[in-house]
Amino acid sequence: MPTLTHRLRLHPVQPADLAEAVARGDLVQLCDAPLTYAPARGQVTLLTDVELQFGPMLLPDWYAMLHERAYMAVIVGSPGYQQYPGMGDLLAAALRCDLVAVHAGIRAAVAAGRQPERVASLVDDTHRAMTWCPDRTTVMVEDGDVFIQFLFSEPSAPPGTDGGDEPLARPVTICVPEAGAVTCAGASMVMPLPGNLPDLTPAGASPAEIIVAQCLEFAVARADVGIVSAMTLLDATSVVVLLPSQFVPVSGRAELLYTWASEWVLARCAAQGIPCRVVRVQAARA
Repeated sequence: MPTLTHRLRLHPVQPADLAEAVARGDLVQLCDAPLTYAPARGQVTLLTDVELQFGPMLLPDWYAMLHERAYMAVIVGSPGYQQYPGMGDLLAAALRCDLVAVHAGIRAAVAAGRQPERVASLVDDTHRAMTWCPDRTTVMVEDGDVFIQFLFSEPSAPPGTDGGDEPLARPVTICVPEAGAVTCAGASMVMPLPGNLPDLTPAGASPAEIIVAQCLEFAVARADVGIVSAMTLLDATSVVVLLPSQFVPVSGRAELLYTWASEWVLARCAAQGIPCRVVRVQAARA
């Protein structure tokens, strides 16, 4: 089966933490360029949207930032995964900007507590299945930043989905300014995505409620980029991704949009054999 990789930056983890884990015997170094590590023992499994068990290590971060297909596959491949109840209804309320229902639902979900879940509820669409390969999950260091890389296998595209032997040339340009808004321009279309949406966090929210609200905001952003992916990448013949030369996210949504463009789009294009290049530009030009 064809394979696809997807990376997320691990914000709380520093390169020195990985070196210490190797010294303790918790990680093994696989290669030097880039520095890549795997667990020395134990399993890799997602526990919640903000915690991943990486062998002996617990890696906290926003795993809700994964693209919808990858997010669904990781949850299905994680027997111990837990989620708050009612997240599907909460996402529907967030997508229609019903903040009263969102705030009430967040409080009710946290009060009920997390429960085991094997099918991702915090998604708004169904996708062609991918299978996560947890034993091939690695952590790597690149330019001083730490990333976790997930590997997936997926079935080959069914016959007849490539538009014929000689598809029309359809270049796509994806632009991500510093504020996080995304514009995708194809041969005959332009699809803008806003950089920011109304705050979903209830007033006076507890730490757990803040986490749920943030994961919900990621889910809304995932839904948006899912539409853009389907509309622009399905039959693209070449892709150019314009990214700011220096990116400082102004929100979780902005970072998810940037991660989608800089990581998922490149991996998706590589898997489909679509020529893709990244161009770094000044923020004003983006």
